Amino acid sequence: MKETNNSLKKIDYNECMNVINTLKFNESSDIFALERDNGFKPIIDTI
Repeated sequence: MKETNNSLKKIDYNECMNVINTLKFNESSDIFALERDNGFKPIIDTI
């Protein structure tokens, strides 16, 4: 049986960036999670 997620909560840009900034990769890389041209915000706003 396929499980579905009926969550009505929409994650916003700031929440996404907080999660990304706490990832292990971010600590070991100088280029991971560096946003270029504010391209991430419109993607998150669309989801």
